[in-house]
Amino acid sequence: MVSGYNMVLSRIADGANVKIVGAGMKKCALTVFARPDEISTLADLKDKTVAVGPKQGLLHTLMRQLLKAKGIDASHVNFINKGSNDECHAAVVNGEADASCSSISHLNDKDGLVVIDEADMWQAMPRCIFQTAYASDSAIKEKHAAMIAVMASYGALYDYLMSPASHDAFFEARKRAQKTFDMGSAQAVRDFNQTQRPYSRDLSLTAGDIGYMQDIFIGLGSLNRRQAFATVADMSAANTAASLTV
Repeated sequence: MVSGYNMVLSRIADGANVKIVGAGMKKCALTVFARPDEISTLADLKDKTVAVGPKQGLLHTLMRQLLKAKGIDASHVNFINKGSNDECHAAVVNGEADASCSSISHLNDKDGLVVIDEADMWQAMPRCIFQTAYASDSAIKEKHAAMIAVMASYGALYDYLMSPASHDAFFEARKRAQKTFDMGSAQAVRDFNQTQRPYSRDLSLTAGDIGYMQDIFIGLGSLNRRQAFATVADMSAANTAASLTV
């Protein structure tokens, strides 16, 4: 139900019997952090080291697309694989990288890093879908009713998550889920959910949404060609789920 987007389209093009069936988080909850005395704009990343995940992974892909959207040549940036976005952020704190593509969960960290100008991806790339839901072709055919129920429940959960009423439940859930609860991180995520409303009760995606993402991956070299919407996606369960009251 919630997964990074970037490689599924190329896997489908290679013959995987999978389709995109909806959205998780629609807005990209990522930005770029750096030490304030060295980098203040995206243009300052030229000849600098930027921590991302694996090559062609989600962080690397979205960072390259951000630079492209701002007219900056990514070939002049040294990308290094530091793993997860938390590990990428830590690499800058520890002096192993000049900047990182990292989660908004670090916005309240007291580590001396700052967000550089025009790096908030949800603003710089408003049409970019951050997370999607997938299902096998067999599940779409044989477990359609169950998919509808699950997606309707997620839609209701997202709606609740973005409402003021979820305040106490949100923090309690974070305390239960995290090995070491971080109040600053939790508050950053909560603030983002409330102000940016990155989710939607309606989990469906349009042909335009998926076409835009295909164009991104074609432009970055991880996808060879556009495929028809019906070849890569099936929104039947999401559309039905959106019409239900949970």
